[in-house]
Parts: sequence; C-alpha cells; structure tokens
Amino acid sequence: IETHAFTEAVKCSGKNRFLQDGNSTVIESRGELVIDAKQIKGVPFFLTSTIAHVVEDFLGKSIQPNLIAMSAGVRQYLKQNPLD
Repeated sequence: IETHAFTEAVKCSGKNRFLQDGNSTVIESRGELVIDAKQIKGVPFFLTSTIAHVVEDFLGKSIQPNLIAMSAGVRQYLKQNPLD
C-alpha cells in the first residue's frame, strides 16, 4: 500500500492467505505498518511523534474496511463457485 501523504515516512505491506478448513475458508491477513517519524518533512521535531501516531491510527482505520470488503467478496465468490 502506498500512501498519498508522508510517502517517505510510511511503509505498509502485507499478505493474505486463503486456507481451506473443512467446508470453510479461513482468511489469514498479516501486515506491517511502519512509520519513521524522522522522515516526516516540514514538521517541527517535537511534533513528529504525535503526527506519526495520528497517521498510524488513520491508516489502521482505513485498512479495516478493505479487509471486511475482501471477506465479503470471498464469501460471495465461494457461494457462486463452491469447492468440491
């Protein structure tokens, strides 16, 4: 994931795995969100830590709806294409 703001300070990556569990599918999502406050440009040093926490909170909240939408998409796909 690439951010539109603080691109030099934010690194976000992850993987999704889809695992069969009997007649069910388990979605395993693993990710890492790293914010390097020292790389936030144009902000006084004493505010970088505060801004890093705000950006981290915002991105964390932004990712959650995407994970829920992915889960719903997988559910719909599996209903239309049942596993044998």
